Amino acid sequence: MTGPSLANIWDHKAGKVEGFSRYSEAMKRATLVWNEATLDTLLRNPDSLLPGTSMTFQGIDDSAARHAVIAYLKSVSEGKAPAPATQRGGGMMGQPTKVDLNKHRRRGRSQH
Repeated sequence: MTGPSLANIWDHKAGKVEGFSRYSEAMKRATLVWNEATLDTLLRNPDSLLPGTSMTFQGIDDSAARHAVIAYLKSVSEGKAPAPATQRGGGMMGQPTKVDLNKHRRRGRSQH
């Protein structure tokens, strides 16, 4: 494993995933709580949020892609992530069905 599981990070303090001990000093000193704003900043430009981190992740420029990742991470933490779906046909290998995570996120917001 190159990094900690992100399955239940929503609203949890950065650098504190149980069972993972190889955090950089920057992550160990961080006082961040993972939420939409902190994840958006991290996913856009990790060095701007955590200078000196040992992550090799370069960031995601596309805002829609970042928000899809954020919506997925939140839904996983809430136990609401859509199950992976595949669509069969046309060949030996099934093609994955795209899941609109932003639609899932919008639906979740209206319930709160």
